[in-house]
Amino acid sequence: MKCKLLAIFALAGLVSACGTADPQAAQERRDARIAAIYPDPADRTGIYLAFPLESFGFMSTVEVVYAPDEVTENAVISRTSKHCAKYAERSNVSGQAYVRKRGNDGTRTDENGQERAVRQVFLTCITPT
Repeated sequence: MKCKLLAIFALAGLVSACGTADPQAAQERRDARIAAIYPDPADRTGIYLAFPLESFGFMSTVEVVYAPDEVTENAVISRTSKHCAKYAERSNVSGQAYVRKRGNDGTRTDENGQERAVRQVFLTCITPT
């Protein structure tokens, strides 16, 4: 029992020693992920998160969080289709992006401390059947 408690406290100490997340580093990681999916800077306007998810052996699905007052869902789908076009040689990919699932609407605090409306959508490159 003492060994288990000691192990738990040791693990808790290691986790706390890792420190808190650096907000600037987190933003840089988000920006890098967005740039990987949307290499054209103009395509990044209004997009706050683009997180690729692997399926069928490639990054076929992208979770996108965007500001609907800055960019429409159709524009996000069109921009994501450019990512999908890279995989058009696959038998189950047409080169277009499709809505796989609509997520939640919410808010996000921007760099000026203002609350902004955001919308989440999961887009896939896999042609619907």
